[in-house]
This record gives sequence, structure tokens and C-alpha cells, in this order.
Amino acid sequence: MSATPTVAIQLGQSAVLLSGAIFLGTFVAAVTIYSPLRGRFLSLYQPRQCIEKLRCPLSSRVYGAFMGWIPGIIKITDDELLENAGLDAIAFIRLLRLGTRVAVVGCLNAIYLIPVYKYQGSGPGNQDELARWSVGHLAT
Repeated sequence: MSATPTVAIQLGQSAVLLSGAIFLGTFVAAVTIYSPLRGRFLSLYQPRQCIEKLRCPLSSRVYGAFMGWIPGIIKITDDELLENAGLDAIAFIRLLRLGTRVAVVGCLNAIYLIPVYKYQGSGPGNQDELARWSVGHLAT
């Protein structure tokens, strides 16, 4: 009976590591595939560049490096978006920026909250490793 909790702990840890590896691998593969395809299929990823009457300074930017589009996107100002893309684009980009900030704050909070969740729990009664790393493990 004492071997069962150890096996469950090992399975829980390996499941978390496996899911992290899958998500990280998927992200790296998607970015690696997207970056070269973005330059080859302008009509798909930059349709304003291909239609003469829809061209604007914002869509005419060329990003030569492999990941050169990332700093270019970060440097776009709200005034440029308003002038070239409209108010809907500004609202959408601001919502994405807010989501990014919330995610960063959540990751920073996880640095100190996850150890608290793991080590300040309610004793050895809960043997599920994933449950010991969550807020449900804390005493009420």
C-alpha cells in the first residue's frame, strides 16, 4: 500500500512535465513554421500589401529577419493603428496588451504562490501530486 502514493506522485509529476513539453513544442513548431510562411504568402498574411488601393504605410513594412516581425509589432503605436487600421484595431490590440499584462502578472505571482500551495497544505492526507500543487490543497 505504501508504494501506491509514490507511483501516483511520479505519475503526476511526469504528466505535468509531459504536458509542458507538448505545449512548448507546439508553440516552438508553430512559430518556426509561421515565420518563413509569412514572407512567402503575402496575400494570406498581408492582404493589404497585395491590393493597391488598400496599401498603407503600416502594411508596407518589410521585416527581413526570421523573427523580425515581433519587434515591429511591439513598436506600433496607437496613433499609427488609428490612422491606418481604425478604432476597432486599437480596441482589439489594447485588449491583447491587457491580456498579456495579466498573464505576466499571473506568472510573476506563480513564482511565490506555487511553493506556498505545495508546502502549506493540510498534511499527508492528499496524495495526488497535482492536487498538492493547487490552491485546493490549502486548509480552509
